[in-house]
Amino acid sequence: GYMRTVQFFGYGPLKNRSFIKTIIGRDPGMGKPAIVEGFQLAYQTLEQIPKNVRSILEKVWGAGFRAYTLRSGPGIVAGVIWELTEAELIRLRQWDFIGSWRELADVRARTSSGESVVVVSDMVSDVQPIKDTVDGILYQENLNPEGTRIVEEYFREEELDRVREQLKEMQLLHHQPHIA
Repeated sequence: GYMRTVQFFGYGPLKNRSFIKTIIGRDPGMGKPAIVEGFQLAYQTLEQIPKNVRSILEKVWGAGFRAYTLRSGPGIVAGVIWELTEAELIRLRQWDFIGSWRELADVRARTSSGESVVVVSDMVSDVQPIKDTVDGILYQENLNPEGTRIVEEYFREEELDRVREQLKEMQLLHHQPHIA
């Protein structure tokens, strides 16, 4: 049957095909390289992240955890557009604490072929603090290489599921409706 899909703009570690595969449980294919304009690539450190998610992030990734976000401003950020099912987007929401820390927003992206498309991406709200901004084109994809190694090498699938369950419970506990 026809399944609705979502065009998701992944940046930072989410532009990495194998990272997306780890989260959604399916190889997403090549994706489409793209940029978003009117954004800078910023990052948060652990102490800038809301308390309710900080402890689990620290447990999984360590005290040096840093997270990228898009921040409105003059600039461009490079990433990849992935075509995800709605179920896969939900897995991504759980993984990325969307609702309790980050939020989804529609952004306009330009593909390498020059096509302009509206896509969904995730970021923290503009009222959350950031540490700094970095070059949105030539940036280190993953700010937490140790954590990724842990995820890839040591987390068996059931352990990932257990973490996902914890994230889900935390999200239910801490979910605050987004006030527009």
